[in-house]
Amino acid sequence: MTTERFESLPISELSLNSIKEMNFQCLTQIQARSIPPLLEGKDVLGAARTGSGKTLAFLIPAVELLHHIRFTPRNGTGVVVICPTRELAIQTHAVAKDLLKYHSQTLGLVIGGAARRGEAERIVKGVNLLVATPGRLLDHLQNTKGFIYKNLKDFGLLINSVDDMEFLGRGHHICHKAELARIANEGNYATISTGYDI
Repeated sequence: MTTERFESLPISELSLNSIKEMNFQCLTQIQARSIPPLLEGKDVLGAARTGSGKTLAFLIPAVELLHHIRFTPRNGTGVVVICPTRELAIQTHAVAKDLLKYHSQTLGLVIGGAARRGEAERIVKGVNLLVATPGRLLDHLQNTKGFIYKNLKDFGLLINSVDDMEFLGRGHHICHKAELARIANEGNYATISTGYDI
């Protein structure tokens, strides 16, 4: 934990209100080192232990990005957060939901084992921040007509626990750098991993 407070960051009152309600006051090390460069649109590769605040480290800049450009459902998806497992995707989605409480931007979750049709309907209506597992994301990219993701090139692609992606096998080739670059057209990236001190 650092002594730097969230109020010291150049972020919206909407996000600050959500962060206060989540009972966070000071930034962790990973947040203090990741949030400022991400807010400036820089690429970040970070590593920190479980429970270190990694999820907020990349979600706060993602939400701020969408907020500042007034992203709406008609703009489609501006940020995709890829998680290696359903469980991590569900956890990440829950944190994003709390963070977006006072924002107008839309949030979605696409994971294997969930009702694909319902996911597709929400995507077509416009999901600004999408949390996904690799296989299901690839499925929607290839098969969901009306999935607007062209704006990813200007905004963001985030990978939560990129080290775990290595164990998903070749079937989930969306995790490979070339595929990610194709989807996001060389947009901004943040990858946050577990198991190491930053």
